[in-house]
Amino acid sequence: MKDVLTKKETAKYLRISIRTLDRWVAAGIVPCFKGPGRNGRVLFNKDLVDEAVTEQ
Repeated sequence: MKDVLTKKETAKYLRISIRTLDRWVAAGIVPCFKGPGRNGRVLFNKDLVDEAVTEQ
C-alpha cells in the first residue's frame, strides 16, 4: 500500500507526539482506518492527513 502510514510514522511526519495524534483522531481532526484482521493496526492515508492538517 502506497502512502499509508502507521500511527508512529504519522506522528513523526506531523512532528507531534502519539498522544497528540490520538487526541486529534478522537476529535475527528485526522481521519484513520483499521488495517485488516481482528487486531488490525490504526493506519493513516498520507493524502488525507495532509488535507486535514492544511484545513486546520
